[in-house]
Amino acid sequence: PDAASMLTFSSDKEKYSVGETMKLTIPGSGNGNALISVENGTKVLESYWMPLNKGENQFNITITDKMTPNVFIHVTALQPHSQTINDHPIRMYGVIPIDIIDESTHLNPVIEIPEQLSPGKKVPIRVSEKNGKPMTFTIAVVDEGLLSLTNFKTPNPWPNFYKHEALGVNTWDMYKYVLGAYGGKIEKLIAVGGDGSIINKDGKKTKRFKPVIRFFGPFHIDEAGKKDISFIMPNYIGAVRTMVVAGYDGAYGNAEKETPVRQSLMVMGTLPRVLSPGEKLKLPVNVFAYNKDIGKTTVTIKAKGPLKALETTKTITFTSEGDKMVYFDMEVASQIGASQVEITATSGNRKATHVIDIKVRNPNPFITESFEKVLKPGESLQYTYKTLGMKGTNSYSLEASSVPPLNLSKRLKYLIRYPHGCVEQTTSAAFPQLFLGNLTDLEDGMKSRIDINLKKAIELLSSFQVNSGGFSYWPNHNYESPWGTNYAGHFLVMAKRKGYYVSSSVISNWKRHQRDKARKWTNNGRYNSDLIQAYRLYTLALAGSPEKGAMNRLKEKSLNKTSQYLLAATYALTGRDDIAKTLVATAPVTIKKYREYWYTYGSSDRDEAMLLLALNAMKSTENGMIAVKKISKRLNEKRWMSTQETAFSLLAISEFMEGQPLSSTVNMDYTIDNKTTAVLSQYSFYKMDLEEYDLKNKKVSIKNTSNGILYVNLSASGQPLVDKRESSNEIIDMSVSYSDKGGNTIDLENIDQNKDILITIKVKNSGLRGDVNEMALTTLFPSGWEIQNSRMDVVAAHYQSDSPDYQDYRDDRVHTYFDIKSGQTKTFTFLVNASYAGDFTLPALNCEAMYDNVIQAYIQGGTTKTVK
Repeated sequence: PDAASMLTFSSDKEKYSVGETMKLTIPGSGNGNALISVENGTKVLESYWMPLNKGENQFNITITDKMTPNVFIHVTALQPHSQTINDHPIRMYGVIPIDIIDESTHLNPVIEIPEQLSPGKKVPIRVSEKNGKPMTFTIAVVDEGLLSLTNFKTPNPWPNFYKHEALGVNTWDMYKYVLGAYGGKIEKLIAVGGDGSIINKDGKKTKRFKPVIRFFGPFHIDEAGKKDISFIMPNYIGAVRTMVVAGYDGAYGNAEKETPVRQSLMVMGTLPRVLSPGEKLKLPVNVFAYNKDIGKTTVTIKAKGPLKALETTKTITFTSEGDKMVYFDMEVASQIGASQVEITATSGNRKATHVIDIKVRNPNPFITESFEKVLKPGESLQYTYKTLGMKGTNSYSLEASSVPPLNLSKRLKYLIRYPHGCVEQTTSAAFPQLFLGNLTDLEDGMKSRIDINLKKAIELLSSFQVNSGGFSYWPNHNYESPWGTNYAGHFLVMAKRKGYYVSSSVISNWKRHQRDKARKWTNNGRYNSDLIQAYRLYTLALAGSPEKGAMNRLKEKSLNKTSQYLLAATYALTGRDDIAKTLVATAPVTIKKYREYWYTYGSSDRDEAMLLLALNAMKSTENGMIAVKKISKRLNEKRWMSTQETAFSLLAISEFMEGQPLSSTVNMDYTIDNKTTAVLSQYSFYKMDLEEYDLKNKKVSIKNTSNGILYVNLSASGQPLVDKRESSNEIIDMSVSYSDKGGNTIDLENIDQNKDILITIKVKNSGLRGDVNEMALTTLFPSGWEIQNSRMDVVAAHYQSDSPDYQDYRDDRVHTYFDIKSGQTKTFTFLVNASYAGDFTLPALNCEAMYDNVIQAYIQGGTTKTVK
């Protein structure tokens, strides 16, 4: 609007309480009236007319509770249209916001807690309301270090329930149609409204910590009531924040209090996030004296599990307040598992303890070997299981089937252990487990593990969903993966059908997205576009929401064989068997060999499994059995299969077997430790895990007691203590260098403690397979090195050369995912700190194409030493 038409007026305050009187001062020319309107986010609450005298005019408004949390005072000043006394516009206007405070909507919790807390001691907390009001509340006691990571503020519900409202009343006039004298320009339309938000720019530096988290409530207190609670403070040094969040009958409030946690004698030790078998290190222990009379102090340690203490007692003396550091030599046995170190500091009758739990893990990959044999009726075999890994990593399984075997144990373990967590691989690991009970009689322990795995997968996949309803390829990405959306949705629909809880909003948003994409689809001739559309339509039909118009349009296209079968299956699912039969009448069942590195992550093996899914939907049992035999043969071969191939193969066979009558069974005897067990299974497949047996160098005897042949598969899996693989490069070349920040090479056998190390990994695509997508670089670090996360550390980010598609930072490793063009070299750098002194394992480096194992590079590991 023209500045000349703006009216400037004021109130005596910007905030008022209910019951107070607002005093407005409005300027006037002595020739007109003012319309005063009190407005909020939805309507006009009050309006008044008043004459405008020359000079300042006073007007009072009584504040009521209807005006909370804020109102807008709109004043329009009008002059007679025929006046010529002054050159002011005949209409001027102005708006000011006013905040209204209603004390009855506020609660004021009061926290009573000691000014200092001690680890291991009782913490009493009393909560009341300052003005004696009733309230319902919760209490949280949280480590300040944890809260500082996200700049967490104590929740305050009042501003959310009483948010500052934007002006919701539109104001306009028709004065442009009024003829006569006026001064200045009159706007055609006045539109006043809008609101603002305050950004909190306060920040704190992030800290490393071991958190304390306690939550209590909800509790309720009546008028003038109090609530007492208590808990034992864990063995912790630092400060905690006690937070109370309260609400009752439309009133809300919060309170917080920060309290230090310490005592006159305290002790704290630190260990790496993980350890590896055979490593040696120095355990740093920090002893704090908050009293000058502490004097002589004895520090002792006790270790349980694989981690052993080579020295257990040390003595230090304090002559004043302060802290001192002592070191204990530790060694890790050649085994894995959980370890615990208890550190105790004693001075006279003062005693402090600190307990550290740590995991000893093997950084080497699992290896699996299997033995297969076909037993005729009455025939037996004897087999001695090999121990492939170190103690605690070995597992053994026995499979027998009356139909061609599936190598079920090896293939399932490959899916479940696969370390990369994109939407495709997360789905692949879970999907076959939905139907595993169709193939074999599951033991209670296996049923429980499968149930946990499936629930975790459903929860995780739901987090991949983006605003459109599709699913992203990597977590926290905002763009969708067309194939991943089909695949994850397919799994979630079938999981819900199997009785698992899947959020209805996840399914409905996914279906909305699929319908929209199906209707708008056009074949661009690239990236298996028709297969993506056929699979999309198939999943919609499975979900009970077929998109028939899109199905009919796709039917008129020239389709590849897999798309043709999936579309036929889609028609079969909607009851149109006639169209389904017409579609595949001339289509052969074999698929031409191919492999795709991305987009649908497909191959001829994956597509033949999809054909079996389609045949099952069309109830084509005879052709389905032919496909089952072909797929099971591939599963049982000693060759690599991608996650997509493995999952679809197992899924298609197990889903097909669900609708088939049990035509054969497994009857056999097996003997271990001179104990014979008879197996009479109603299924065609029998699988048993033998973890409970110590099978090292022991023989297993199996006898076929059925009337038909029996396919037997015995497999062993384990992690070796030493990775004996040699460095290799296939299709891609990989190199690694270790230097300081200045680029000087570092001697890995003589690293100074606390030195920063820059790890530079270069990956080059030789071009023999053209561009390669979905590469995975797995970088494991020695236990004593602390990773500097480039996403959180600006110094580490400075050295990041090439941006990956996605990175997954974990305690001891970083998974890096990227695409690489033919002839291209990509460089990835990692900044670490040699935080702990000792002798550590330097794990191997591995880079591979996730959907083609021919493309891979491996750099052999070794050892490294950090000196104090």
